[in-house]
Amino acid sequence: MTQIQEAETFRRLIEASDGQLRGFDLDHGLEFAAARCEIYTGAMAGWAEEQREEFGYDRPFAVVALDARR
Repeated sequence: MTQIQEAETFRRLIEASDGQLRGFDLDHGLEFAAARCEIYTGAMAGWAEEQREEFGYDRPFAVVALDARR
């Protein structure tokens, strides 16, 4: 899948998630948050796999994200 296709897939998933949030029963917020997290986790997993293949790295590695605004 190309980067453009991946970006479009991500955008569509987020749009669908946003639509669910508008009508979401807040008693199920944890389920919504888990589903939303899965969208981002999937995107990062795909990126990490591309990097592993591109650089020929055959060992496990972690991706860490920090919010510098805090």
